[in-house]
Amino acid sequence: MEIYFKLQRLIMSLAAGKSCAEGQVLELRRELEGLRDCPPRPTDGGVVPGRPLYADALAHRGVPPGAPPASSPPSRASSVTGDTRQEHTLQLRLTAPSSSPAKDIATLLKSTFVPGEIGVGPVSFRPTRFGLTIASKVKSYLDNLERAITTTPVTRSALEIRRPITRLPQLKISGVDSSIVPAMLLSHINSQNDMTISSENFHHRTVFTERHGTRAHIVEVSPQVFTSLRQKHRLHIGWTSCSLAENLYVPTCFKCSSPRSSDGSVRGQQCGLQQLCGRSRHLAVHAGRARELRMQRVS
Repeated sequence: MEIYFKLQRLIMSLAAGKSCAEGQVLELRRELEGLRDCPPRPTDGGVVPGRPLYADALAHRGVPPGAPPASSPPSRASSVTGDTRQEHTLQLRLTAPSSSPAKDIATLLKSTFVPGEIGVGPVSFRPTRFGLTIASKVKSYLDNLERAITTTPVTRSALEIRRPITRLPQLKISGVDSSIVPAMLLSHINSQNDMTISSENFHHRTVFTERHGTRAHIVEVSPQVFTSLRQKHRLHIGWTSCSLAENLYVPTCFKCSSPRSSDGSVRGQQCGLQQLCGRSRHLAVHAGRARELRMQRVS
């Protein structure tokens, strides 16, 4: 009998839970039906369509209805985000080895110069692996700092200055038929794509063969031509439709990371350590010649 009463109480509790759940379902249905008849809720920005903001209501307090709204001053956030000036950088390295080059360079600059005396305004110090990068949106600040470093004996002998090399934007045109020579590339682009690009704004840099036998051309263009070409996504050249993308690859020396030309020589300066022969202050062209002489001696 005891088991019978336990089962009966269990069944009654389950029935009560069922009725409670059904009541909750009915309440949810009523709420959903009520939400359908409600006015539209605020959007993601928290603004109800057709209703003024609280800030706008405060700004127009005391203004008669129908009066033109007064122009509000630009906010601080918009002034910060709207600053599109180019950032200039100056790279500094120590001529002597150091375990903490960035800290040593910053200490040397702060102990040697006073920013106001050399005409340097607010700049930012960015530690790098081999030195320190100084960035500023005012180019004259970096010019004055570079002049002060080169004219002061202590900093001139202890620091090595590098300025980034700027170049025009480059495009990689892929899938070009092998019969299209580089000299005819610009004429095909103008005639088949309704464009009028002048030769002064279009410079062919290099070409190489792709996997499927087609060729890829690297061209250097002006910023205006770059924008107009990027809007097309594809170019009709010859009998094919070719894709184009921005070329961000910059060939650099394997040892000193300086920009180099296609023949492997460093542009404008001699590499501190050449990869082929390992000799100091030796150009890649000379090193290649030395390698040929060594091979001739061995043979």
